[in-house]
Amino acid sequence: MANALSPVKRKLSYDVAHRIARDIIDNGWEEGHLIGREPKLLERYSISRDTFREALRVLEWQGLIRTRRGRSGGLMVAKPSKDAILNILRTYLALTDIRFSEVMEVRRRLERLAVRLATIRLTDEVVPRLQALLEESVAPSASTVEEIVRHLRLIHEIGRVSGNSVLGLFIAPLDYVAVDFVDLDKLSEDLLERTRGSGRKILRKLVAAIVDNEEEVAIENVNDYIQLTETVAQTASKSVNGEPSTYPQWLDFGSNKFAHTLIYRIRHDIRRQGLAAGDRLGSETDLIRKYDVSRSILREALRILELIGITESRTGPYGGVFVDRADPDNTVEAAGQFLEQSDLPYEQIYEVRLELDTFATELAAERRTEAQTRDLDRALAAESGARSAEEFAAAAGHLHNAICAAAHNRVIGLYVNVLISSKLFRFVHEQQLRKLMDNRTILVRSHERIIRAIKARDAEQASRHMLDHRAQVGRLLRL
Repeated sequence: MANALSPVKRKLSYDVAHRIARDIIDNGWEEGHLIGREPKLLERYSISRDTFREALRVLEWQGLIRTRRGRSGGLMVAKPSKDAILNILRTYLALTDIRFSEVMEVRRRLERLAVRLATIRLTDEVVPRLQALLEESVAPSASTVEEIVRHLRLIHEIGRVSGNSVLGLFIAPLDYVAVDFVDLDKLSEDLLERTRGSGRKILRKLVAAIVDNEEEVAIENVNDYIQLTETVAQTASKSVNGEPSTYPQWLDFGSNKFAHTLIYRIRHDIRRQGLAAGDRLGSETDLIRKYDVSRSILREALRILELIGITESRTGPYGGVFVDRADPDNTVEAAGQFLEQSDLPYEQIYEVRLELDTFATELAAERRTEAQTRDLDRALAAESGARSAEEFAAAAGHLHNAICAAAHNRVIGLYVNVLISSKLFRFVHEQQLRKLMDNRTILVRSHERIIRAIKARDAEQASRHMLDHRAQVGRLLRL
């Protein structure tokens, strides 16, 4: 899968995990379905036992499978939970070097969309719960963290009222990670009190505007709320002299396993020591001694870090644990597979895809470099020269990834690839691909207009052309 976030090499076990996941989804196997026992699966996928078991660890992390022991046991289909996928996205965002500005840009854009849709789709039945959560969120609290959690609970309920489950899946990780950029201990009592007062007023006006169906006022207030949190974060940045804290504030030590807290200790040490890809962290024995953990705890933590691309384990006389370069592919696949198995309406995915695509196009028009302009030209040329429907669809995906790269926001690239992943698995029917190929000239010209506007740094025109393009593609993909 082409990815806007510069993917690194994929291990064989990841490809095997992908093949097993495709078999689960393509065959429509339900939760609890017996996929098979290890000997038969080794034969089916033509792999070694070590590769197979490593692939299973990937699938377990994604929430797609579970293992049942005993004579009637084997590999079983599981159903990923929304909470598990939220945690996967949140962990990826927290462990990589994605900037606060990237998180806040996408958070602001998606929460504006959620508020707009909530204002349109609000029903009388949900008003009491919305107002109850409002009163809970503005009630005095002795704990700043608890007050923030209450605010987020209200914001997430607004996302639910929007009627778009994809928005909720994408917004929640951004909310939690954004909070972690703030060092609450650095906030003075005076600033805390003023921020609390302002936040409560904004939330009251926001809910009132949604209930009264005042879309513009609601969007203005959610903008004010995001701006307030951004100002507080800039005032009390958690990073002091370039050294961030070890653990995220949202990490619940009471419910998290040792391995999950260990991944943040290892990541903190990598950052603190300024280590880069290829640098050696040490042998497994060294790390067990350093972090005073068992071998099983260390290996579980390293598995998560390797799935995200933070570390790589090598065997042999010169082996050990090395720093690697973050790779979003496993995170993208986990979230994309969850969306696919959730069987969400196409309209929900389309709404969010349209918002992110137009936003990426606007940012690309403002931020693209000359090198990225050449990348866009090459991607467009590849699309124009495609000789088959499959080649054309792949080239179009590369072009959209090039636009995301030119936007200089890795969160957009991550989320767009999740959506592409989920939908490409569904709409690659021959008839649809043939329709794309038959209308190649129209689609290429549509992309040409987008690229011209990006080159001219005309964000408004680029966004308008992207809206037209997505509408064209939507019409062609209807069977």
